Amino acid sequence: IPSVYSQTQAWRVVYGADRDIQDAYYEIRLIRKNLDLSAELFKKEGKYRSVVRFKSEVDASKKLPDITKIYPERKPYVINLNNWCPNWSQNSTNLNGISYYMCR
Repeated sequence: IPSVYSQTQAWRVVYGADRDIQDAYYEIRLIRKNLDLSAELFKKEGKYRSVVRFKSEVDASKKLPDITKIYPERKPYVINLNNWCPNWSQNSTNLNGISYYMCR
């Protein structure tokens, strides 16, 4: 059963899509270094999506311009994770020691 936190605090910014998990993991480390943001990986439609977590839609929207400035070619966008990747919290796995969530 997903926690209350995951149900209500599910706003994210998607900023990357890589076929290789190592490339996606690099993106997570990079955004932490450049903007001090915490990111996660989600596998959706055959790609590892780099996703930054936020407490609210307002927080995600406020930070979107900063993320877009670093990744303009990727066109980052705000999502409600529970709509974008239903049941995500129940589908955690890992590959080569890198954790990610499977979107089904």
